[in-house]
Amino acid sequence: MESRTLTAHFADRRQAGAAASRLQALRAQDVHVSESVHSSEAYTSGLQTNGEWHAPGSSDILPGSTLAEDYLLSAVVQADIHHKALRIVEDNGGWI
Repeated sequence: MESRTLTAHFADRRQAGAAASRLQALRAQDVHVSESVHSSEAYTSGLQTNGEWHAPGSSDILPGSTLAEDYLLSAVVQADIHHKALRIVEDNGGWI
């Protein structure tokens, strides 16, 4: 069976952990949650469209701030449950 890698961002560690637990219940493999601290300038450049600020799922990362923090969840899921895995991410406050 084909597998797919899933990488998602969360503003809150508890949300990322809850999603990880649910993915493990679906028999996802290599489920990891890690902290990511990075320059918000690099972060905002990928999320700005038409001059408007967009940060899905995160209101605490603002343009002009020097650091942004989020949590990355990664997992390998079977292709036939990939849509369920995406739903779990969204239901727990994450974004792809």
